Amino acid sequence: MSSRRRTPAEIATIISQFHASGLSRRDFARRHDFSVGSLARWLQRQSSAPNTPKFVRVVHAAAPTMPSWFELALPDGRRLRIPVGCDEAALRSLLGVLAEC
Repeated sequence: MSSRRRTPAEIATIISQFHASGLSRRDFARRHDFSVGSLARWLQRQSSAPNTPKFVRVVHAAAPTMPSWFELALPDGRRLRIPVGCDEAALRSLLGVLAEC
């Protein structure tokens, strides 16, 4: 069995591989040439480590976009779509005509 010291990064990799392997501690340690006691100690340290950082996938959400038009619902059920930035005088004129209907 190997008696060399492993870095924290190596131990984290070993623990990750152990969890993914589905093997018993004994079988995993035997295959990777270290003692079951070492694996048990590494697993214990990991489970008792306070505030062990966890990585979470973060997906950037698209910024909300402004509508390109406003919608005016008329009493008779029709809808009028007015583009953003339309001419103010033309809109006033249109609203005046609609008020007369």
